[in-house]
Amino acid sequence: MDRNNFQPFQDFLNSVKSIDLYINYSCGLRCNHCFVGDLLNTNMEMPLSMVKSIVEQCIIHNVKNITLLGGEPTLHKNIIEIINLFVNNGINTRIVTNGQKSYQSLHTKLPKEIKQKIHVCFSIDGSNSDTHDFIRGKGVFAKLYQSIALAKLDKISMSAITSISKDNFDDLIHIIEFCDLENMKYINIHYVTDRGFAQKGKLVEIQDWKQVCQTVKSLKSNIKIRIENTFVPIANKVECEVVKKENLIIDPNGHIYGCTMFMNLPNSFSGSWKEDGIEINLTSPSENNICSCSSEGCPAMKIVNSDLVNCSIKLNNKIDCIFNKTEYSIDQETV
Repeated sequence: MDRNNFQPFQDFLNSVKSIDLYINYSCGLRCNHCFVGDLLNTNMEMPLSMVKSIVEQCIIHNVKNITLLGGEPTLHKNIIEIINLFVNNGINTRIVTNGQKSYQSLHTKLPKEIKQKIHVCFSIDGSNSDTHDFIRGKGVFAKLYQSIALAKLDKISMSAITSISKDNFDDLIHIIEFCDLENMKYINIHYVTDRGFAQKGKLVEIQDWKQVCQTVKSLKSNIKIRIENTFVPIANKVECEVVKKENLIIDPNGHIYGCTMFMNLPNSFSGSWKEDGIEINLTSPSENNICSCSSEGCPAMKIVNSDLVNCSIKLNNKIDCIFNKTEYSIDQETV
């Protein structure tokens, strides 16, 4: 490690509240909106030694929330040990899964006491097999439904994550209703951008997205709904997650990001997780350089889709940080 580029864990983690851990790039599906894209063909896995190092630093620096993602995280060969490492050290552990055979296999192997301490977030992109399978593949919805039933039977805490493009835009309200009926605690709704396998022509029009946000606001649902703002008035202040440094994203290589928008951009990571600290990426353009010099909406979107940025400006809007969501529930609305 170049010691001039070295930063101790303490300096890097002092403001971090949560970590999104992409423990692999393996997946049996090829969903047409997946931002990971061709990286899924690498079948890359985070070494268990790195996971153990991350657990150790979470304990030292009081990071209480971890999310395991991929790829499909339940395909990691050490997934049970990884879950046990976090749970047994008092770290809130969420697993984002497509609910296919590897999840069902994991479910049968996990002890009941561990199941009661984890949170499972199912990827749900349709309220029925027609929509969900069009996006994710034939037969996927049926297995997902079986997995939800297994989780409900063991009283596992559940939520949903939904990625909205033109392929399932018209089904969104039904998806929310489905998740409500299946006793999900909340649903996170994301605006699909053209990264990875997602194509630019699949993006929901700006006015349509703003309209559906208003429709969601008026729903009378028992489930908490968290929906990305995506487009906000041009006068609004946009706080960038990369600058705030409250959430870290670590990929299977140990590359560290503040925002998933940069994960498809070459050499844009903030640093790399090493045995005794963080090796800072001083090359340009890293996300640190890009985000420190921009205040006009999401700086990453200017690189990913400048046309969308320009269209939003014409409508007196700008692109909000993807981490900024508005939450709706029966009782209240919060941002």
